[in-house]
Amino acid sequence: KLLDKIITSNPLGLLDLATKHNADYEDELSYLAFPDYPIGQIRVFDADCSILKDVCIISAYNEPLAALKFNTGGTKLATASEKGIVIKVFEVPSGLSQFIL
Repeated sequence: KLLDKIITSNPLGLLDLATKHNADYEDELSYLAFPDYPIGQIRVFDADCSILKDVCIISAYNEPLAALKFNTGGTKLATASEKGIVIKVFEVPSGLSQFIL
């Protein structure tokens, strides 16, 4: 059964999934991140629901993305554009910029 459908411009097929589970069911999360419109924007969904819900939308670059990756805890998202000049790290779920390398 199809639960949801995501329509986006993503020719490289970029996406990342962060999951964090523990025995006490506290602080559990499942985040799905992928490029979105307009170019350079990232959408982060709560993937632990039957209906995908936005967690945050990050305006990362003015050019297409080349890479994105969550840290192991799902609290940070590293990104790079096709130019590859800088790497930006954002906090999740706030979407705030943390570092520019």
